[in-house]
Amino acid sequence: MEKTFENAKDRDDGMKKLPFYLFISLILSLLLHALILYFFGNYVFKSLPLEENVPHRIVKVSTKLIPLEELTKREIERKQDDERKESNENEGQAGVEGGTGTGDPQGLYSNVTEMMREMFKSEDLIKPPPTPELRFEGVSVDKAVLQPQLPQTVPSKVLATAPRPQVIEIKMESLPLSRQALPRATVPAMERVDVSFKSLPSLLPHGELTSETGVSYNVGLSLGTRPKFGVPGELGKDILKELSEGADDDLLTGLAPLPGKGALPPLTTTADKTLKADTDPMLPKVIALDNFVDVNVTVYRDRRGSGFFRASIKANSRSDAMGDIAKDTMIIIDHSNSISTSKLSQFKSASIEALTYLNPNDRFNVVSFTSHAKSAFPRFVEANDENRKEAAEYIKRLMRRGLTDVFGGIGPFVQAGNGDLNRPMNIFVLTDGQSTIDVHMMGTTKVKNTENDEFLRAMVGVNPGNVSIYPFSAGRNANRTLLDFMGYLNRGHNYHVDDLKDFRENLVRYISNYTSLIVRDMKYLAEGKVSRTIYPRDLPHLYRRETLELYGQFDSDDTELVLTLSGYDAKNQRRDLVFRRKYDECPEGGREIAQSWAAQKILHLRAAIILCTDAAKKAAMEREFKRLASDFGIIVAY
Repeated sequence: MEKTFENAKDRDDGMKKLPFYLFISLILSLLLHALILYFFGNYVFKSLPLEENVPHRIVKVSTKLIPLEELTKREIERKQDDERKESNENEGQAGVEGGTGTGDPQGLYSNVTEMMREMFKSEDLIKPPPTPELRFEGVSVDKAVLQPQLPQTVPSKVLATAPRPQVIEIKMESLPLSRQALPRATVPAMERVDVSFKSLPSLLPHGELTSETGVSYNVGLSLGTRPKFGVPGELGKDILKELSEGADDDLLTGLAPLPGKGALPPLTTTADKTLKADTDPMLPKVIALDNFVDVNVTVYRDRRGSGFFRASIKANSRSDAMGDIAKDTMIIIDHSNSISTSKLSQFKSASIEALTYLNPNDRFNVVSFTSHAKSAFPRFVEANDENRKEAAEYIKRLMRRGLTDVFGGIGPFVQAGNGDLNRPMNIFVLTDGQSTIDVHMMGTTKVKNTENDEFLRAMVGVNPGNVSIYPFSAGRNANRTLLDFMGYLNRGHNYHVDDLKDFRENLVRYISNYTSLIVRDMKYLAEGKVSRTIYPRDLPHLYRRETLELYGQFDSDDTELVLTLSGYDAKNQRRDLVFRRKYDECPEGGREIAQSWAAQKILHLRAAIILCTDAAKKAAMEREFKRLASDFGIIVAY
């Protein structure tokens, strides 16, 4: 009996020490995993080639895989994500501080406040005022060269307002060859005399530029007739021929501008399209865009000396002198039973608020769809207060009902367009992309809603060429493949938010950033081998508040990037931008530049696979984008 008692006592003591042993085991396990992660995160491996002709590549295995969706976000989305994270961090910090010294240790006050805020938002009881927008509208050439806008109460005084204007010369021989090749006229240089006497009268009108209280007033500036440049003799033809050599002519060469009705887009070269436009005598004269945009090039070099670059093109403050291009905006809302009540509420409130951000020079329409589509107006209408109010009332009446025909709700309006190929048309689609109707009949043609590739080929085929599609989705049940490539293949971009509560704010800000369009139908031409490595191949329009980003790859023997971009402004005049940057003189960025380049190429390959009908070529492109995803540590859900 005594021995049995001792065994029981030993067993009880062992049970008491069990948590301690488990804790020690957990600590040792965590240390072992940390050592393994550190080893693999700093060790360099050679990736095996996927096929015989693929060379070995040195790739650093990253412990952090990045989803493709994160790498392909536009700058505006990245900024909004950063702002949201910063806001959440600030709110979290405030909650911690409140819990330690404000008499609210459990954070109950903060929780109740957040619940009330969300309830007011969901019931559409609070609405922030429209964000004011102040910008320079520009001055026509028939007005004064420089005209201060003074208040009526300030008496004019005879004061010099500005120094005498100076003549700036641009020497033809100092321009790059690609710039000299442009078809422009030259003006002979003439001898000029610079007079330094400050007492000479100014050529500008006199008067104060500011009031006595220091309030600044807007001024207008018109340069009159701009000088024209060109290449003497037959020089330009040889240069253009030289630039066109080596253009990418394989299957992966750009998805081309959007096609005509009933045709899939041919895979042609960006270079050929640009050169054809530049040499067409029926097109308007070319005007330089250089002064109205800022160009920043950032590079990342690998161990072999080659590298990747990101070129960011963004309109600067001087672009305010360029007018907005008139366009049409359509908001399409899915209100079928597949859309939850909370999601439809967000769709409706966001759409109503977005109406206040429409450009007053544009036209708009609102469309709702379930198993069939219906529009608020029979045609596009002006974005005035009366039409906005009527559209808002139409949106408020929408209720969940019926089945979902996604192609039937979007396709007919894409095909109809707006009747003017020189007037851009933007379609913002609010849907989860999940159809409950399998087949849509468009005339005698069947379009399968459930087959993503067939759906996308049909959507591209009916696009007349001037329609951009911007899908907007929320939640985990969205058909990301369909929505991402519906935007990518139609000169748009899919915006997705994971949390439904962020939907309204992000949609309103997103649409507001697409109100001011300054250059449409952007195309580019790059000099040398780098032209085959630039993505995306098809450029979106250039908006005043959006950054256009291009990614490319260069070899170790490449020294300079020479890039030409062109498009059309509000007066349908051809605008071009030519810039060059030496890679060694560009600021250096991180490895994310290389990953972003690979992500853009993966998108391009996946889009080409959708449009391709050749099984062998599709298989080759699939192997290529899988290799890229493996080499660059990218998670691809497609």
